[in-house]
Amino acid sequence: MSNRVIHSHVIDVIFGGRRPLALRFFLWLSILMPIYARSQTPTVSYSTPQAYNTGAAISTLSPTSTNVPALIYGNVTTYAGSGPTTNPGVDNSNPLLATFNMPKSVVIDAKGNLYVAESVNGIIRKIASNGAVTKIADLDGNSSNPASLAINTSNGDLYFTLEQHAIYRIPNTNSANYPSQDPVYTGPTDGTLSGYLFAGSKGSAALTDGVGSAARFNIPLGMCIDASNQYMYVADYINDRIRRITIASTGGSFTNGQVVTITTNGTTGVSIDGPEDVVIDGSNSLFVTSTSTRRVHKITGAPGSAVLTDFAGSTGSSSGYVDGQGTTARFSEPRGIDIDGAGNLYVADGTGSYAIRKVTASGYVSTLAGSGTGLGGSLENGVGRGARFDAPWDLVVDRTNHLLYVADFDDDRIRKVELGGYAVWPPLPTGLSMSVTTGAIT
Repeated sequence: MSNRVIHSHVIDVIFGGRRPLALRFFLWLSILMPIYARSQTPTVSYSTPQAYNTGAAISTLSPTSTNVPALIYGNVTTYAGSGPTTNPGVDNSNPLLATFNMPKSVVIDAKGNLYVAESVNGIIRKIASNGAVTKIADLDGNSSNPASLAINTSNGDLYFTLEQHAIYRIPNTNSANYPSQDPVYTGPTDGTLSGYLFAGSKGSAALTDGVGSAARFNIPLGMCIDASNQYMYVADYINDRIRRITIASTGGSFTNGQVVTITTNGTTGVSIDGPEDVVIDGSNSLFVTSTSTRRVHKITGAPGSAVLTDFAGSTGSSSGYVDGQGTTARFSEPRGIDIDGAGNLYVADGTGSYAIRKVTASGYVSTLAGSGTGLGGSLENGVGRGARFDAPWDLVVDRTNHLLYVADFDDDRIRKVELGGYAVWPPLPTGLSMSVTTGAIT
């Protein structure tokens, strides 16, 4: 569970001597953090209300604040990778000197280590919390292309989907000491995947429920695991379905590895055209991205009586790079999705938008970072819309350190976005601005 501190203030703005018009806006610390002791909880307050005349300078309005992380909201930097190269897949103790080849998925464990799936190389890399990059699995990129990663937060087991219609598990051999110690993985080293299969059958595509290898998928992509580590949910791309896999049976009719299709009435499958990724919130609602519909969809209810709704974005020729509420917003290529402890969604909006979009729990879509213009071969870090991505494909929230990591597919890098610091929403009245480092309004 994470905690977000929200403060509401009213500023009275006087227009040309006419009666004051009260403009209500919210100042919030966009901070993702575990619930700490009360003394560590971020607090911000301003002396309000304030009366300002349009066209006239104002005195700096500084907040009284405590425990605000020294971050800049929306600041984008490079965390790992030296960019496109003719020599990809090189490990290095310095993450900026390591080379990647089209990173397609990124996930984080309880100790702050990142894991990256490189689809073209067919390898899985670890970026340790100290920055060192090493290879933990070689799947043979000629015939095995990993699409997504997920970690069981209880025992540290690492799962990955394979575009060749199967799901695999690399067990954490240090599970008895996880999460107090780093997980230890002994993954395949020569492309041999026997012994790691969890569900489906490599090379055999279909839509079939069943247990383990008896089940069938058709290009499974994104996946997530619920908070209880009981179920995994998979975006089954060509089948246009969301599948649920039991990973920790609690008895009853479902056994470990059992795959079922999410349906609306027990027979009719919940159909989403080309689902890319899926994430689950604290109420067990699913949020699914689709580049085909250019939307974020929401699924509620049990697998046999699920309800599908459009949560954000719209399809067809109206797609694009537009912020707004719910279906008035527009995405170009919504792919990877993750969620913070306050229920805010983060979406990697790929080619066309080249941006990281934020969707609040109420469905409002805004742009966290990215300009709507691709890199074009040059690296551009910066704050918010001042940064550029080349093809953001996947992302993961680091709730402990108030960060977001992005797999920038065509740029062959892992980018880091700061989620802490000061931010204001809705925007301040025209003429006023807030410092992202101090929270002062001028």
